[in-house]
Amino acid sequence: EAHEGRKSILNAMHNALTNNTDRRHFPLLLGPSGMGKTQAVRAFVRAIERGDYPDLKGKEVFYFNTSQLVHTYGLYEGSNKVLTKIKEMVGIHKDNVILVFDEIHAACKENQYSAIGEQLKTELDSGAFPNFIGITTEDEYNEHIYKNNYAFANRFEKIVVTSTDTDETLKILNNTLLSQAPGVVVDDGAVEYIIQQTETHLLEKITQPATSLDILSKCIRRTSKLQKSPLEEKVEKKRSEVDALRSKGATTRMKGRSVKVDKKRLTKMEKLKGELKELEKKLERENQDKLALFNTRDTLTHLKTEMFRTCLKVSSLQPGALTRKDKHDLNVFMLLRYFLTPQMEEYVCKQAAAIQVKTVIDSTLIDEAIQEKQENDATAALARQAGRDARIERHE
Repeated sequence: EAHEGRKSILNAMHNALTNNTDRRHFPLLLGPSGMGKTQAVRAFVRAIERGDYPDLKGKEVFYFNTSQLVHTYGLYEGSNKVLTKIKEMVGIHKDNVILVFDEIHAACKENQYSAIGEQLKTELDSGAFPNFIGITTEDEYNEHIYKNNYAFANRFEKIVVTSTDTDETLKILNNTLLSQAPGVVVDDGAVEYIIQQTETHLLEKITQPATSLDILSKCIRRTSKLQKSPLEEKVEKKRSEVDALRSKGATTRMKGRSVKVDKKRLTKMEKLKGELKELEKKLERENQDKLALFNTRDTLTHLKTEMFRTCLKVSSLQPGALTRKDKHDLNVFMLLRYFLTPQMEEYVCKQAAAIQVKTVIDSTLIDEAIQEKQENDATAALARQAGRDARIERHE
């Protein structure tokens, strides 16, 4: 269910759709990238399916990326083939269909595709698409829609999507964890810490939930099966040393070199190869332990999935009127929530610590992810500045 902060956006979308008798007030979601515009549309779809908006019940929602539409297919006899095909497919079912066009500004760019905006305006005016939602950023709206096709711009009611508040961001992050990484152990307060730290250290670039989701995604990647342990990194480093010495021996001419010097290189090579062999044996044992760890995490994922499924069952129970099945479900939930899942999480943490594999999202991991983002942002800013400087030099 949408948080109250997003509920107002959903209501605005509903009102714009249902009150659009003159076909001039189609909802258009505006906001910077990462503000959750597409997420708001998804929440709107779920609200329709739940029956929150009875007058929209039963309507099917179809999503299109306008940029891909206009750039993948050219114009044919004055009209866009895909747009024409969409109109034909919607046909007599148009009243039961809601079309969502993301990056809708692409239809109004000043290029060979600008006629698509005119075609789309015609279809909206004719009633071919009575239920239509557009998505774009405010900058793209001003630059391409308002500037290039004012009549098209007038067909929309702008709904500004701002950053999610703390409660809504928290909910989105928790849902992301449940869907993408249920087997990862999360310290108490870790999700709140992500929000707090992003707002403290990334304030100038923050757009919620995107900024916090980016940090969470970095943490999830750092706890994935593809992560490298310290031993794995040692083996790779040792292999590089062996390869480098071997390459040096193969490419260096013998002229002027003594046999003694060459024997010294061979002795060093044998030593490195011996060290590498020992490390590889340890790594083989570690990989077996790592496989066992992630098998255990798969079991933890299953337990958590079952726990949340059972939670949905018991959340609406009335204490004074429990059936035998209700009591069974409640006992299962209590067993999973307060015994099996915590025990399994503790076991996973011990396994991971023994082989120095990350499987817990905690403050340390979050700080590392934030530092990585700061470094990436700084590198990107330098690259952008270098590009601007190069363009200025060319013009001069």
